Amino acid sequence: MATPQKPTNNLPEYIVEGDNVMPLIHSVSFYRKQQNQVSTPPVRQIIRQPVIEEVEPKKGDDSEAVRRKTAELQEEVNKQQNIISQTSQALNLCMSTPEFSGSTEQVEAEKVLLVATHRRQAALHELQRLRVEKTIRPQLSYNLPIEKGTLSISNIVLPLKAKYVKALAAAGGKGHHVVCLVKCGDQVVPTKLVSTCVQNAKNPDTELSIPGVVVLNDIYSDFTVTFEVYCLQAQEEFLPHEVKYHIQKKSGGKLVTPKKGKQDSRMVMPVKESPAGPQAVRTSSFAMMGYMVFSVQAINKKVWTLNNTPPMSPLEGTVEMRISCEMEVSVEHRGFLTMFDDVSGFGAWHRRWSLLKGHLLSYWKYPDDEKKMPPIDTIDLKNCITKEVGPVSRDVCARMHTFLIERERAISPNDKDSLVIICKGDKTIIRHLLSADTKEERIEWCQKINAALIATRMWGNRK
Repeated sequence: MATPQKPTNNLPEYIVEGDNVMPLIHSVSFYRKQQNQVSTPPVRQIIRQPVIEEVEPKKGDDSEAVRRKTAELQEEVNKQQNIISQTSQALNLCMSTPEFSGSTEQVEAEKVLLVATHRRQAALHELQRLRVEKTIRPQLSYNLPIEKGTLSISNIVLPLKAKYVKALAAAGGKGHHVVCLVKCGDQVVPTKLVSTCVQNAKNPDTELSIPGVVVLNDIYSDFTVTFEVYCLQAQEEFLPHEVKYHIQKKSGGKLVTPKKGKQDSRMVMPVKESPAGPQAVRTSSFAMMGYMVFSVQAINKKVWTLNNTPPMSPLEGTVEMRISCEMEVSVEHRGFLTMFDDVSGFGAWHRRWSLLKGHLLSYWKYPDDEKKMPPIDTIDLKNCITKEVGPVSRDVCARMHTFLIERERAISPNDKDSLVIICKGDKTIIRHLLSADTKEERIEWCQKINAALIATRMWGNRK
């Protein structure tokens, strides 16, 4: 009996797959050893930056915007400097001419000088910050949402001291001219000029109302606004308009242009001149009667206390006003979402074309419907009570890639508990279960919605 021969070690090894025969590059033992060293197979990872960081301008991209802003501010400084110079000349003339001393023209010029001085100073401060930080936004604000908005201040009321009102009623006439300045960054906006005067001596007004609305545009949600009150002692005007401007009444005869003599002048010669000459730059005679500072956290307040109110001020030391904000959320995202609904007590899922724009999430049946018809419904994120939108647990919904948005509103008589409605006391909670097609889409939707929620809540829309 023949002894079987041992296989030769150097014989080649092959992989046989059907009719194909391929030589092995490595031995089976080497391949198994290599596989054991790899503990887990490679997994595809998708890393996304937070939405706020995606839209945050980079410092390198900020250089061109900083250059343009610097040029604008420098032009503003020059403009306000010209206004200060021209207004100073007008005031020098008013102070040295009896006709215009204490006149309405002088008061208006004092206001123009006050506003121009503060606008120039605000522009200089912003210029200095840009040259140091080289960013459009202050560096301390880069961890906050970059959304901008509009701030409106109306119904401004300044209570007056009782002693002042009593003395003003006894003396009659005007007491003080009052103007307020609203300042934020390089913006300085004045209110209308009003005066404390007696309308009814028996029942005098105990507060001063300032008409109009003050608007600050393009301010960030981390704004700081300074509200300042200025007063100027009023003087009675005794000269009528015709006498002040030396307007001669028309005669019934033929009008002939009079000849002007060398010494003939329609203006009274100045009684006194400015000590520094007619070209001297002046400071406004308006004196600060108090100020206060507020941010977005305090916009729901109605009454504020003025700081640094002098003892001789005609004001009580408080100010009442109404503040409203209108945000401009730039978040926008489109895509399909599958939405859960309660149909006669049974759950149903409907695929909808959805659009997130600002703080509104609207949806249609088909993408083409977005431009043709109004949405089926809209979810207002201002009423959202969900702190952070994210994937829900399987206890809430077993469907994959699902997230939850909860809204709160006042309860109505027809509200009752269901799969999407929860009644709690005088409030009704509406639950919106939304499902994306993939995990990546769910992550992107949640990031966009959370960015809109952060911006909305930063502007005071907290529930």
